Amino acid sequence: MSKNKKTLLLFFVFTNIYCFSQEKKITYDEVKNTFDLIFKEPNQAKKRLDILERETKKQKDSLYTIVLNNKGVYFGVQSDIDSCLYYFKKALKLSQKGSVRQLSINNNIAILLKKNRQIR
Repeated sequence: MSKNKKTLLLFFVFTNIYCFSQEKKITYDEVKNTFDLIFKEPNQAKKRLDILERETKKQKDSLYTIVLNNKGVYFGVQSDIDSCLYYFKKALKLSQKGSVRQLSINNNIAILLKKNRQIR
């Protein structure tokens, strides 16, 4: 093998190792800490929620549903009812039927609708 081919091969190997090592899984604790931040530093929480939404979507697990629900809470704290309902409904579609999480999201939606005087 020529020197150029070896160099190129090493470059691809190290690039792949670097890219693979950069893929990080989001943990439940990170999501919970971001949720707590919504009530302390909402601007910082929004930045983290946007990142978490992108990353947990790739993971394809229940954390993605939690992050979407948390974004709904964020917009609720900001009094942006339309965005709040959008994220709650998006989270609801992904949650398992009859699960505690689904009931919690339905409860959030009901509270919002009641505050908005759409239901009694």
